[in-house]
This record gives sequence, structure tokens and C-alpha cells, in this order.
Amino acid sequence: MNKKITTLLIIIFMFNAPLAQGVTTTFIIGAQAGYASGQVNTTSNYFALNTNRESQHVNLGVHGPLAGLFLGCDFSATKVIILGLETNVTLSNIQGKDRRTTTTNVETDHIEQKLKYACDLLLKVGYRYHALLGYIKTGGVLGRWRFESVFASTQNPKPIDFSKNKIVPGVKVALGVEGEISQYVSWGAEYNHTFFKSYTIHRPDENGEDIPYKSSPNYGSFLLRIMCKI
Repeated sequence: MNKKITTLLIIIFMFNAPLAQGVTTTFIIGAQAGYASGQVNTTSNYFALNTNRESQHVNLGVHGPLAGLFLGCDFSATKVIILGLETNVTLSNIQGKDRRTTTTNVETDHIEQKLKYACDLLLKVGYRYHALLGYIKTGGVLGRWRFESVFASTQNPKPIDFSKNKIVPGVKVALGVEGEISQYVSWGAEYNHTFFKSYTIHRPDENGEDIPYKSSPNYGSFLLRIMCKI
């Protein structure tokens, strides 16, 4: 998909190059904040060594606020078409919790998953209509997810408290609009959706055996943005 987008951008530039007097470069620095909601599709195999037992599946709902900073650079060869690059660093409180009981009905597991922060590098294509700029963005993202499990059973009343952080890659797509406040200051509103690659966390049980948890996170967020353009 990224190769097709790159080819399209090259064609746009080639088509508009004869009409342009030159390429205008605009540097951007800004801040953004908003709210996100999504899910982490999780499979927990409490009986990994026993093939006669089925795994448990759950869509763990996650949500929470997020905020961050971004840097970008826009290139305009015409008055209406812009191309750009943008990088975002986001602090997050997106999280969700779940309590489940194993099929033996004697063990309970309190699970929490949280996105602590994320960073990305995105390719931007925009179209200017009067004072408004509409755009789409796509690119790669890295997120740090934290997995926590508190596992207890009637046979072992002392809970097993386990946590682990994992850097997970993914892909982000975004749709947004920008408007001018002054010559150098602009506002923006954006919706984006991030799809992370599936990852597996292994937690030891009371016997020292690994219990695998396979997770597939994704979430969408709505952001309000303020930026300075030079």
C-alpha cells in the first residue's frame, strides 16, 4: 500500500512541476491532545501444555486521553497541492482491564493493558481550498504497551503479580483539516486510527510454566491541534 501511495505522489509532482514557479517549504511545530478508544483482541492459553483445553478469547476495550508534540515539513509546488512529512511523539493513558476465570473455575486472572507512549513517521498529502487545508496521512508507528496480570487460585492464595513492557510496531492512517488563525499560527482537527502488529507475552504460573497471551491492539483517536508554521 505504501508503494502505491509513493507512486501516486511522484505522479502528482511530475504533473504539477511545469506549472510551479518553485517549491515552497514550510516548517511546522505544534502540540495536540485528544481522546482515543479501541480494543485489544487477546487470546489467553492457561493450558498451553494441555491440547485438550481451549484457549480463551476476549476483546479487551481500551480508552483514554492522549497528548503530544509534532514536527513537520510541508512542500508545495502549486497553490493547492502539498506534500509533507510529519513525526509525532505521544504520551498516552489508553488502557483497559479485564477479569476472567479459567475453565476449571478455581483460578482468576486480572489483566490490564496500557499504551504508555508512541512515536511515528507519516507521509502527508493535502489539498488547499481557500483558507482550509484537508489532508490524509499514513506511515509507521512504534508503541510501548504495558501488560499486567494478577493471577490467583484456590490452591495458591498468594497472587502472582506479573508485568512486562513491549515495543510494538504498527501502521497509522489519518484524516484531518487545518485552518489559519494568523500568518504563522494554525489550528487543526484530526481523526487517526492505529493498527499494531500482534505480539505475545509469556507469564509464568505457580509451577514455573509459561502461559502465553497473544494480543492484537488497535484504536482510533480524535485530536485537536495547534501549530506554528514558518
